Amino acid sequence: GMAGGVLYQQWRQDAANLLRDQAGLKSVAVLNKSLQIRWIESENLYQHDDEVLTINSYQHQFLTEAATVHNLSLITTPANTHQSGILQVFAPLYIQNNFNGFLVGSFDLASLFSGILDPELANDFSVTILSKGQMLFKRAPDKANLVDTLTASKTLHLYNQTWQIQITPTEHWVNGQLSYLPHIILVGGLLISVLLALTVRAVLVARLKSRDL
Repeated sequence: GMAGGVLYQQWRQDAANLLRDQAGLKSVAVLNKSLQIRWIESENLYQHDDEVLTINSYQHQFLTEAATVHNLSLITTPANTHQSGILQVFAPLYIQNNFNGFLVGSFDLASLFSGILDPELANDFSVTILSKGQMLFKRAPDKANLVDTLTASKTLHLYNQTWQIQITPTEHWVNGQLSYLPHIILVGGLLISVLLALTVRAVLVARLKSRDL
């Protein structure tokens, strides 16, 4: 109806703003209860909806089960979607406590993580993010020797995912430190800032949920 049309225009505007402002966000979609695309906005206007977002049988089962658990947001990684380098965040939608589908944000992993990481770190540290042993992201300084014995590792629990974040300093950076202690403190702080940034971005998708869809 009329109200639905106004809602859709408002949602499109919100989605377009998110696509413009969020590093790595490639598309935003609303799925109905049957997990079919109801609304979708993509940064690539020339792709068909099903090219932008397809729900495979693994995800279908996973999401159908999740729909019974109230307010559980989910993340699927490329291993689950066979879409190279794309991470998807699914946030469930409810109308008066009844499940009404999902909001989906699709992120390009490389752009997402690059957007999160401080550019100055790029010269001094190698950053690797793993999911169940599968590499989601790696960025290492060009032609620099890394000091593997000083690798710091942290586990991140984000919704249904468990990721390992590893940060390794370069020899050049280590030689510039007066003692070993600052490395531990700095890398600890660095990991926490990366974790916070990641969490914030995953949760950002939920901003669109505040509209009653």
